[in-house]
Amino acid sequence: MSPDILTVDKLQIWDRHSEQMLVHGSSFSVREGSCLAIVGESGSGKSLTCKSIMKLNPSSLAHSGTMMFKGLDLNKQSRSQMRSMRGRHMYMILQQGMSAFDPSRAVGHHVKDVLKQHFGWGKQEAFKQMSDAMRKVMLNQPEDTLQKFPHQLSGGMLQRMMIALGLVLKPELIVADEPTTALDTISRFEVMEQLSLLQQELGCSMILVSHDLGMVQKLADDMLVMKKGHIVEAGKTSELFDHAGHEYTRYLISTKQKLSQAFQQVLGGEDRAGSPVHT
Repeated sequence: MSPDILTVDKLQIWDRHSEQMLVHGSSFSVREGSCLAIVGESGSGKSLTCKSIMKLNPSSLAHSGTMMFKGLDLNKQSRSQMRSMRGRHMYMILQQGMSAFDPSRAVGHHVKDVLKQHFGWGKQEAFKQMSDAMRKVMLNQPEDTLQKFPHQLSGGMLQRMMIALGLVLKPELIVADEPTTALDTISRFEVMEQLSLLQQELGCSMILVSHDLGMVQKLADDMLVMKKGHIVEAGKTSELFDHAGHEYTRYLISTKQKLSQAFQQVLGGEDRAGSPVHT
């Protein structure tokens, strides 16, 4: 059994103004080299949990509990210490690729700044390293892409840019927060494949937040199920898909299976009555 790279114990998150509790005492761990998926409907506390780990929740939210990363207490790290850790050691891939980049500058400026901060590289070395990584994630004209502004790139390209940057940074833990939600079906598949490549190449750990249970089933070793700020079930992904104990987990999985069956029916060329469609 691999040791844990991250341990979260009794994490609570609440609104400072209303005192509403948003996450109720969550405890879990992430094993080295493994992928942990956090699933649940919108508002269940998945993203809040991940942003707490990264110390990125807004100041209007408070949290308590223990979060240990490689033996380091994250709650005791200063803002500057966390800035140094984010990217190089703990890397977050956001739901909206556009929000990861400054809209007023070409994406290459962001890449150059990040790599200078963590490695001290100049523009030439930063672009060389990034170009090599971009080709690995099917961005085959890196020199041109680095000169473009975020709005000139598709959502799928921006997500792959973040994945390529992760390949260069080589973090120990990647947090992917709904990385395919804003993408079309083909781009979702491509980004899923690139996330798999990223983890395989780096041998890193990953937390994957996703509504896409197909992606979860493919990528995740372990799975947490959250509902209204509570963890209602946790275990090996394969075991939960086959023998879920909680009714909410069974509901999520059955919904995914119904959608898959409907999709396959469409691909199979059947009309609503079940008769083959003739062209």
